[in-house]
Amino acid sequence: VNPPTAYRMLKDFVNLKAGDLVVQNGSNSSVGRCVIQLCKLWGIRTVNFVRNRENLDALVRELKEIGADEVFAEEEMRKESGNRVKNAQLALNCIGGRSAMMLATCLSNKGVMVTYGGMSKKPIEVPTGPFIFKDIKLVGFWISQWYTTRGIEKDREAMFEELQDLIKHGKLRPPKSGRSKLEDWKVAITNAMNSSGIKQLLVMQ
Repeated sequence: VNPPTAYRMLKDFVNLKAGDLVVQNGSNSSVGRCVIQLCKLWGIRTVNFVRNRENLDALVRELKEIGADEVFAEEEMRKESGNRVKNAQLALNCIGGRSAMMLATCLSNKGVMVTYGGMSKKPIEVPTGPFIFKDIKLVGFWISQWYTTRGIEKDREAMFEELQDLIKHGKLRPPKSGRSKLEDWKVAITNAMNSSGIKQLLVMQ
């Protein structure tokens, strides 16, 4: 689900070229990490926003290691959006609320913001200025709907072949994961809740 979601959002809404800029929130999510890695492979720059946390410096280093150009805490978002970050062709939103509004201010003329999640459980806020004077566009995306309404067979095959090849050669990597025995499920859940970006794999033996 996650690699195809990232792939389609980067391919279907804007004709991105090497050197273009993508901004996103929720950048340490599985989709966000796929976006970073795919953009790096294709020569597209990324500015990535994450929620503030105790291990922020470690997370910034981790995301830059997989290809992120810039990583900011959301608290820095208001300062950076519309300032240094203001000519993005594409914005990817999985949070909503004011976070989405800050992404929208980063867009260039006729830029597009794609919403594929709503983690904040708040409505999307849109800044009036860019919406009118930059003619920005807001769209939604759901990979399951793409499969049923727009995903013709040859496009699916081409996408999966490319993604499988990238994964096979280690160019597209999943988030780090911890390995736990099934009887240790309580510990695994606790670790998953407390470990930013670390997934837990339960092993049945």
